[in-house]
Amino acid sequence: MKEAQKILDSLRKGEIRPLYLLQGDEPYYIDLITDYFEAHLLDESEKSFNFHLFYGQDLDATSLIERLRSFPMMGQRQVIILKEAQQMRTFKGLEPYFENPVASTVFVINYKGKKIAKNTKIYKNIAKHGVVFSSQRLYENRVPGWIEQYVAEKGLKIRPKATALLVEYLGSDLSKIMNSLEKLTINKAGTSMISEEDIEEQVGISKDYNVFELGNAVLNRDVARAFRIIRYFMANPKAGPMPVITASLYMLYSKLLLWHRYRPGSSGEIVKLLKISPYYSNDYKRGASNYNEGQVRKAIDIIATYDLKSKGVGVAENNDGALLQELTYKILNV
Repeated sequence: MKEAQKILDSLRKGEIRPLYLLQGDEPYYIDLITDYFEAHLLDESEKSFNFHLFYGQDLDATSLIERLRSFPMMGQRQVIILKEAQQMRTFKGLEPYFENPVASTVFVINYKGKKIAKNTKIYKNIAKHGVVFSSQRLYENRVPGWIEQYVAEKGLKIRPKATALLVEYLGSDLSKIMNSLEKLTINKAGTSMISEEDIEEQVGISKDYNVFELGNAVLNRDVARAFRIIRYFMANPKAGPMPVITASLYMLYSKLLLWHRYRPGSSGEIVKLLKISPYYSNDYKRGASNYNEGQVRKAIDIIATYDLKSKGVGVAENNDGALLQELTYKILNV
């Protein structure tokens, strides 16, 4: 995200403000910026005196303000990081400090999962004296581009199917994706391409037996391949948890329903309408030809029913393997 990089660049240049509000529903960038404050703003010799880390649920505004207004010991500044600020019951009590922050204190506020309204005094004063960064979770269709950009910055490329595997299993959780990518890029030093085989070896996601491949087989009405993957899941339950499978299939058929409703023409229209990676467009073309609108609606009803059954609704005994077999058979035969 460009805004996050802009903040990091300004910190590296020594352009430091007294207040930083890092808020929003994507924790990756909040953690990235916070880690920089912790690692780079003070020398190791200064940290024991001038670095303080607090958690919102553990303190009150009065004691925190007292610390914020104190002066650094044997250094130019003190760094105070407040994590889980959204859980601080007396957070509004910090308002007087935000009106007049201390120049020698760098106060970093992690406000994850929520945002402070722009029309509040707190927001206005932080924006006046410091920096506000709002971290927004990426839509899943933008994650492949993010992965490709990150890999390119490391001097590598990644195959579309390898990207698709990561997104299918990790969704838009950038922290989990980053952990996997760091492992992959370290182990691919000296080469140029990250493949699905690398994903299988380094991340532990099978390139042939995964939720993505099951969805692809069902869309193509490939009975043999679908049940081959199911048998693998039954032998390796962690590879294909029932909630992940039903959620993935529901998403597939919901997008097919959009297809039938709007009938996109070009690959560009498909990608824009369904909010998917271009890598998926041909799969949806085949799926739309294999399932008419009525069949898609029936498939969605079946998926919803078996999602409830997997949670124990309407069944005497929960057997995910048997439920998955029934679910797949019924979808393939709508």
